[in-house]
Amino acid sequence: MARPLTIFIDARMIRHAGIGTHIRGLIGGMSEVPEIHNIQLGGNPDYLQSYRDSRTEITRDQSIVYSLREQFQSWWNMTKLGKSIDLAHYPNYNTYFNLKWPYVVTIHDLIQFQFNYGNSIKR
Repeated sequence: MARPLTIFIDARMIRHAGIGTHIRGLIGGMSEVPEIHNIQLGGNPDYLQSYRDSRTEITRDQSIVYSLREQFQSWWNMTKLGKSIDLAHYPNYNTYFNLKWPYVVTIHDLIQFQFNYGNSIKR
């Protein structure tokens, strides 16, 4: 059997429609995988309490999505967890700079790239 894994999920957008649905499904699916011994959820603890169980921990991260503060605040939070994380999942392309751990990014909507929509920082 493989060693137990610790997974981090950026759950700051859990209350959003499309991305939130993805995050909720991801949490539910991962909680059923026996090899995952710990799930770290980053986000607003008030929104994430219902997902807390014996294998789930919450890391407070209320930085505003798509902000410069997000890049520093969230990165700092992850750096403190970094060595204990086996894999991080970012449900949107707004990942942090200088990631030093394995990660997965889900991009839900490419239309803004196709039609040059949004600002240059997002692109």
